[in-house]
Amino acid sequence: MTFPTNPHFISFIVPAYNEEKLILSCLQSLRVSAQEVIPPDWEWEMIVVDNNCTDRTADLAAGAGARVVFEGINQIARARNAGAREARGDWFVFIDADSTLTPGLMADTVSAMTVADIVGGGAWVGFPDTPFWTVRVSVAFWNRLSSFKQWAAGSYVFCRADVFRALGGFSDQMYFAEEIEFSGRVGEWAAKEKMRFVILRKHRILTSDRKAHLYKVRDWLRLVWRFIQSPRRAVRGKDKPDIWYDGRR
Repeated sequence: MTFPTNPHFISFIVPAYNEEKLILSCLQSLRVSAQEVIPPDWEWEMIVVDNNCTDRTADLAAGAGARVVFEGINQIARARNAGAREARGDWFVFIDADSTLTPGLMADTVSAMTVADIVGGGAWVGFPDTPFWTVRVSVAFWNRLSSFKQWAAGSYVFCRADVFRALGGFSDQMYFAEEIEFSGRVGEWAAKEKMRFVILRKHRILTSDRKAHLYKVRDWLRLVWRFIQSPRRAVRGKDKPDIWYDGRR
């Protein structure tokens, strides 16, 4: 596989399930960051995947200049893959609809894209002004684990398009943690090719702490217990975890 050192086209891919409250702030952050940072001779596009929404997400996204594609099965991995199938870019940047991109992180990402041996990566996560100490402790632990294991958080994953396609994208057998599995496959492939999958730490992807507002500790403990009992069944089972799939927003 040949790896050009000068990418020309970035596709931002946003999976969205009933995200009318936050989709516009996400897309605005993409537009501002892209206009400020991406070199003028490069191209970029925004793709929003309507993952069977029942609200105004698709209309709002189209009005904001995004290309909207539809995926009827509610599954984050399938939504991301659906967006990638329609994307035209040399690089894919997957960002969650409840997250916002900063020009600083965009600049770090563009720099990484121009390094010949980097094939993809992620970024540290930030929850601005969250009142929950549990969230602050959890994200501090995750960020260090992310760097140690080279795992990208699902809220921000970037990858060369040709590598993404060669590896088959995200696993459509998984209902959560698909970004960790994907990071592992890309990392293993990159190591064999003497390439790198990197986690950016200087600037963070800013994301919402809404799950801490919407779900109680017992909901999280129930998910953890399911995972302890059977990790494979927990992430691949058809009884999708409410925390990601019950539609509360």
